[in-house]
Amino acid sequence: MKQRLAYAVFVLLLLVAATLAAFLSTRYRLERDWSHARSASLAPATLTLLARLDGPVEVVAYARSQGGLREVIANFVDRYQRAKPDLTLRFVDPDADPAAMREAGVSLDGELELRYRGRSERLKVLGESEFSSALLRLSRSGQRIVAFLEGEGERAPLGQANADLGRFVGTLAA
Repeated sequence: MKQRLAYAVFVLLLLVAATLAAFLSTRYRLERDWSHARSASLAPATLTLLARLDGPVEVVAYARSQGGLREVIANFVDRYQRAKPDLTLRFVDPDADPAAMREAGVSLDGELELRYRGRSERLKVLGESEFSSALLRLSRSGQRIVAFLEGEGERAPLGQANADLGRFVGTLAA
């Protein structure tokens, strides 16, 4: 009899623990990456980059609604959304308006466009290094400096002769 009571208490405690774990899993989100080489997590450099971005980032994915490509893109972008909550993902179906897609220059199903602070970058390959590099390029602001050396045998940056760089400098200034 004593053994039956101990067994019943054990089963009851096990059910209470399972119910409590199920309840807590709906309230709190806890994720751990136990995969080999942490392949399901973002690199520390990517996390640092996302922390430096101080405005919202919009990702527009040009993907057809058929097939599993949208799900693959959504799962990929979800890792970034966990680190940066104001990163949004929007899908556009290329079949719905082919003329607009041609005008936008979309040539590939699954092409991504990242938008940040009025600037945009296009991605044709879905990968962390490509996505993070595009975000890094978008985060850079300010003017870039172009310097020229002048001297003996160097091309003149403002010269108009055949070998000079005057037309190139004029194009850069425009």
